[in-house]
Amino acid sequence: MCVKGGTMKTVKAYVSIISFVVLLSLAAQAEVKAVLKTEKVSVQNGKEVMSSAEKAAPGDTLQLTVTYKNTDKEAASKVIANLPIDLREEYVAGSASPAGALASTDGANFFPVPLKRMVKNSEGKTVEQEIPGSEYRALRWSLGDLAGGASRTVTARVKIRTAPAAR
Repeated sequence: MCVKGGTMKTVKAYVSIISFVVLLSLAAQAEVKAVLKTEKVSVQNGKEVMSSAEKAAPGDTLQLTVTYKNTDKEAASKVIANLPIDLREEYVAGSASPAGALASTDGANFFPVPLKRMVKNSEGKTVEQEIPGSEYRALRWSLGDLAGGASRTVTARVKIRTAPAAR
């Protein structure tokens, strides 16, 4: 998402960018197509409701759903799903589906979710600490082989931040 002057640019541009990036990761397998659906998540009367993300604003939660479809008759092998996370978004912990997602803080090196790092605590001891969702830059799933005509879907949620994450 792009925030400029406190208002949200249209999600259409965002969807186009994400779709382009997702398709780049599948360039070697042109028969697999990826379609991104972005929906705003809200709670009404105690129930989760999905609606258009057109008017999403800072503080809103979005669900990103990417469907990968093998449009060929032959199986596609070793399909990898990549979902970049914008600097103005924060990954919502536990929202990546299916299980087994990998995440990255730099878009190049991926590790199992939740990401963790070693830090020194106030007593000087080195302890393991979870990395906050605001530092996630991408998610990745290994979808394995995708039979001809078959499809697989991955989802994750992000919260729109009011300002880009610090680097």
